[in-house]
Formats: sequence, structure tokens, C-alpha cells
Amino acid sequence: GRPRPRGCTMESPDVEEGQSSLVRAKEELEEEILLIQSSRLWGSCPSVRLPKDWQPDIIPRQVVMYKLVAAVGTKLVSVYDSSTEYWLGRKTVSKRGAFGWPPLDSCFFVYKTPMEASEATFPKKSRCAKAPKVLMKVLVSGMCYKHESGRKWACKEVTPVYFFKDVQVNP
Repeated sequence: GRPRPRGCTMESPDVEEGQSSLVRAKEELEEEILLIQSSRLWGSCPSVRLPKDWQPDIIPRQVVMYKLVAAVGTKLVSVYDSSTEYWLGRKTVSKRGAFGWPPLDSCFFVYKTPMEASEATFPKKSRCAKAPKVLMKVLVSGMCYKHESGRKWACKEVTPVYFFKDVQVNP
């Protein structure tokens, strides 16, 4: 091979800075592509059918949020409908609105912090309202609705990444 010029090693600060710059540029480009793709969806956004304390939003990159689920037997299920099951690492998608914006009532309600999730309230007609609750850490991205409080989100899909077995919230 050819000899390298003196002072030019793979560990040099210039090479590390260049690699770091490339990684940042790649992430920015991926985010820009996602925003361009998702901008097509805004035309079908049901903002006129949303309660006034909710607004549509798009989360361009996966973020961590938290959700309470019901522990029923050996299953972790939706507190509200008791039929939606959650599995570690498996994406759960809204049952309605698969090709666009889902109705708010078919979304998954998540919170920015574990404390906010553990204080979540549920509608009176929730099927598992009295079941023990387990805190779940989830990844979310894409189409969602943001509550005006800035603490609660309604997302089209969630991917559970951790169940807090030591954190149980009783009804």
C-alpha cells in the first residue's frame, strides 16, 4: 500500500469530526425525508373533527413515552378496551385509520414521563378500570395528536420496549 502522510491517522480529530458531521447530516436528511413524506398526509388530517384541546402533530423520529396497561391474568391489555394486547418489542397499530389519520378514540394515549402516565385517568366505561395497572415504556413516532397540556399524546402506533414490573398502580 501507499504510505500515509505524516500526522494523518484514523484517530485524528479531523477524521472524527468528519465522521460526526456525516452522521448528523444523515440524521437531518432522514428527518427531512420523513417530514416531506408526512406532509402529504396533512391534507387528510381530521382537525375539524378533533376536540378543541387536541391538535394533530407528527413525531418525525422515534421517542420514548409511557403508558399504563392493565394486568389481566398473564396478559397486559388496554385498560380501555381489554382486548388490545401489548407484547415487548411488537408494534401495536391503531385498529382504525390504517392508511391515514386514525380517529382520536382509536389511538394509544401516552405520556412524556412515567409520573404523568402513572397518574393517567380513564373513561368511566373502561373495561379494565379496576384491574391492577402496569407501567410500560414505549417508542412512538409518526402521526399523532397532542393535547394542549403538552403532556398527553394520542398515537397511531406504539412499540413496548420495557414493562416496569416493580411499578404497579392499583385502581
